[in-house]
Amino acid sequence: MQIDISSLDVSIKNQLPISLQLSTDSILLTDLPPYIQYLITENKIKAEVSPPYTPTNIIDVSFEKSIYNDIKVLTTKRSAVIEYIYNYLLTPKGSYPFDPSFGNELKKHLQTKDSSLRKILLDNELKTFVDIIRFSFSINITVTGSRLTPINSGDRIDYLMEINFMIDEVSVTFTLK
Repeated sequence: MQIDISSLDVSIKNQLPISLQLSTDSILLTDLPPYIQYLITENKIKAEVSPPYTPTNIIDVSFEKSIYNDIKVLTTKRSAVIEYIYNYLLTPKGSYPFDPSFGNELKKHLQTKDSSLRKILLDNELKTFVDIIRFSFSINITVTGSRLTPINSGDRIDYLMEINFMIDEVSVTFTLK
């Protein structure tokens, strides 16, 4: 819980170390010395709680490891759509256990020998997903281009795929290898 030092009672504030009084305006309750924590909780001093976000502006969460927590809050439609596109492009069809029909067949389409057919199949796969996102989120999204570059690795051919999206007038590029 965040404690506003200036709102503390003078008797408690005078017991704080001088370095804390001068360096910060607010501090976590757990960062205070134990006897000060006890005084604050026992005397029922009202502390200001300032959450970093309110539940009304959270659209979704993304799982990212960090030193503080393991989720990142997505607060805009654009950031949620970018995360959904990223997850969709990395999910092959049949690998999602609760909905085997979810996912894409990009790897299957990459194995098509006819390059013009491959381009059509990849573009149709992307167009289908973009149409679903556009309808679900009521957001302006289009595929502005895609490029497939073969990389010869000696005994095999890898592909570098760049997909450009326009999401609410902002250009976003995904690169998959």
